Amino acid sequence: MADENKKQMSAGGGQKQNIELLRFIGMLMIMGHHLYHIGYNDSYICKNCWVWVDFYFILTGAFTYKHFSSRQNSVNPGSEALSYTFQKFKRFFGYTVIAVLLQYAIDNVTYLRTGDIRSFFRAFIYAPYEMIYLSSSGICPAQVAPIWFLSAMLIVLPAIVYLMQKAPEFWKVFAFVFPILYFGYKGVNTDRAWPNDMVRALACMALGTLVYLCSEYLGNHKVENVIRKIILTGIEAGSALFAIYVSALNKEYINIMELLFFIICVLMISGETYSSYIQGGFFKYLGKLSMPMFIFHWGVGSLVNIFTDNLKLRFWLYYIGTLLVAMLALVITRLIRRNEFKTGNKRTA
Repeated sequence: MADENKKQMSAGGGQKQNIELLRFIGMLMIMGHHLYHIGYNDSYICKNCWVWVDFYFILTGAFTYKHFSSRQNSVNPGSEALSYTFQKFKRFFGYTVIAVLLQYAIDNVTYLRTGDIRSFFRAFIYAPYEMIYLSSSGICPAQVAPIWFLSAMLIVLPAIVYLMQKAPEFWKVFAFVFPILYFGYKGVNTDRAWPNDMVRALACMALGTLVYLCSEYLGNHKVENVIRKIILTGIEAGSALFAIYVSALNKEYINIMELLFFIICVLMISGETYSSYIQGGFFKYLGKLSMPMFIFHWGVGSLVNIFTDNLKLRFWLYYIGTLLVAMLALVITRLIRRNEFKTGNKRTA
């Protein structure tokens, strides 16, 4: 989700199905965090799975740096930064518009029923801002709660891409220093007070640059020894399982999550563990599902709340409904792109 780039390649080349699988698992974890939206109280597991958003920020930072590492000192870095950001976000703009309209329609029905006329009319002002990913700008709150992630990314990504091209050495130093300063001061956090959304996105995406540099170094020094490869694979799998455990069940260790994500991403992107041998279009498909699931799951939860008060039924409808909506979204997107290709209007994204 973090980077919908189809060319999610390791430092040494090759599509990484292990990353796609973990992207999907991370999405399930984030949905688990949002179980409060469908009526679960403070005692449910996965309450702290909000931290998996940082995983997606880090991945986006890593693959963005990979994309621009060979295009430094561009003639027009500002233009390229804006173009890259536009191309990235237009891929799921349609999803976002539908999700926002759905949520605001549900909310406005509630406002009318309760006589909250001020909120009803205010929704017509806020909705367009949320559709264009400005809910993290301080202009308006996010009614589709997960979209803050996309908003924060949109706001900081042009500056990141600009620095990657205009001042690559400065960016490398910044990518090393700033995450240490930020997480050293704030810790791993879910503080939504402005402007922390954007600062958190910047710190995690900067960390992504460091992830890619380390994975590239590891990938260039091939691990041929079987024992060493087994050890690295064990560290990778153990870190992933421990990250799931900590975020779902043990808040006590939440502050090591960025370190766990760093280790996981470096090893997976490097291609030097046995998980890099995972093959098959199924895992790639699961990874593709993560973005529409991320955008639509909040709205699905809102609809589920309308249809039933049974908490267990809400749970299953929430997860199954989100999965089905995401699958439908991918089918529709594929049909649209196929039609554009046939008519000579092939997308450049």
